[in-house]
Amino acid sequence: MASARGKGRGRGRALVFVIVFLGGGFALYAAPPHPQVVDWPVAQCVQKTPELAAMPWVEVTVADAEPERGETAAVFHARLAATGPHRAAGMQHLCPEAIAVNPILFVFAEPTRPAFHMDNVHAALDIAFINANGVIVAIERMTPDQRTLTRANQPVAAALELPAGRADAYGLVEGMVIKWSQPVE
Repeated sequence: MASARGKGRGRGRALVFVIVFLGGGFALYAAPPHPQVVDWPVAQCVQKTPELAAMPWVEVTVADAEPERGETAAVFHARLAATGPHRAAGMQHLCPEAIAVNPILFVFAEPTRPAFHMDNVHAALDIAFINANGVIVAIERMTPDQRTLTRANQPVAAALELPAGRADAYGLVEGMVIKWSQPVE
């Protein structure tokens, strides 16, 4: 729900009702008419959430799609979000410093078209969508002020969230292959 802050804001303005399909159900949202800017409340950031602390680490390897070259672009560790609560929490409420050191690999039991939001996320992110063969099919940039969902254009088995700019730093491009280890302690 949108909320207006400040004295006298929102008076005399009509609301637009939006129906959103969410998986197996519908949700009704009341939103101010466009082009009004909504003053969304922002939660405080923290260095760690219980959900993040419970996510195990995995080693992620990014390689060229042509195995005969044998080139590895990057090897790094990421948090594994393989449960519903871990995927739902993601980077929410984390301070930018915590986001910088906690990339998250979201893994789904079956290929799906997940939608990612930036509510309560305090730093820009790169997100790489990964198909069932481990191939990066898209890389997008998401920003904290973004009010739209970022969705894969095809079913994916995983998505990798990194601090903004890290995908470029690692040399990630569409067509590269991502593999990850079993959780490490």
